[in-house]
Amino acid sequence: MESTTTHLTKTSSADFGKEKAAKAMRWISESEDISKTEFAVARIFETGVLQENTKGFLHLLLEERHPEERFTLELPPPQLHTLLHDAFTDTYRYLLTPQAFIAEFLSFGSDIVYISESMLARLSYFVDYPYFAEMLDEWFAIELQSGKAELDKSILAKFLSDVDRSIMKYSSLQEIAVYLAPLFEYHDSKIIARNSVELILSDKGLSIPADNAQQEFSSEDIAFAIKEAYLASEVIGLVEELAPIRKYDEFLKELREIGVVLPPPSLANPIADKEKNIFPPIQMFIGSKLRKKCLEKIFRDNKHEYDRAIAMLNTIEDYSQAELNLRSLLDMHKIRPDSKTALRLNEALRLRFNITSPIHFF
Repeated sequence: MESTTTHLTKTSSADFGKEKAAKAMRWISESEDISKTEFAVARIFETGVLQENTKGFLHLLLEERHPEERFTLELPPPQLHTLLHDAFTDTYRYLLTPQAFIAEFLSFGSDIVYISESMLARLSYFVDYPYFAEMLDEWFAIELQSGKAELDKSILAKFLSDVDRSIMKYSSLQEIAVYLAPLFEYHDSKIIARNSVELILSDKGLSIPADNAQQEFSSEDIAFAIKEAYLASEVIGLVEELAPIRKYDEFLKELREIGVVLPPPSLANPIADKEKNIFPPIQMFIGSKLRKKCLEKIFRDNKHEYDRAIAMLNTIEDYSQAELNLRSLLDMHKIRPDSKTALRLNEALRLRFNITSPIHFF
């Protein structure tokens, strides 16, 4: 049975979809010959008409409904309006409740997620909140390597929750606000009503504190509400919770670069005060390309040595000591410290310790 939260999300998304679709149709009617009975779909994809994620979902709908004539397609206004409405609705549901939307979107409404080519292709449609697509791509690859081609949707939901929790945990308030920018762009406003914010937090398994009577939220307000809610949820058993964070409960053995720079906790916020000696794993700042270069240039494709070196760097809580160990490691493998791979690896190490001063050869 559909949950009340999901129902409210769909209702709200549909309402916004109607408004957005009507606005887009007005733009088309003003830019096209009004005597025409069909409008060119390609016009919708012109720069500045749609948000990037809406373009993505619209592409998917066109592939499903008009697979053979997408690029030259012309449609009567009612059909074009329906396409736009559905694309805008999917966009809002994704922006507002990404965890619930992704689980449904990738499972095709089933209770089982089949790791197939058609499902994996859907990852490309997650333009906003790119860390979900990045981490899902890696996780699915690991599952396939272990022989698992089918997953219970609840397992996917748990993974999505872990991803979101980790991102919000290690991001600053300013970075979370940046993540939320597409949602505010969709609203075409600098504030969002409380009921929408309640859905955002509910999707993360959180809620606005009962004593918070705020009715309108800016992106900074929502960022603070998320941080505050996560902090409240971790007060009990905080010490026990911290241990698996470094391994992320083993839900992802190799974290990739997620498309944005995620520093470790800032000492300027409440969570950091609780975790000031906890640093994110260096893998968080090593993208797939850098990892490949490190394996090739430094470790001569010896994955065991690479994993052991990364594990060693993760155990060090002092940047100077970690830098010294990295320098020794590079010397041992006869790698120049000013080489491109060495500099990028050192940059990843600096990001782990939230060091943003200019890089010097070490």
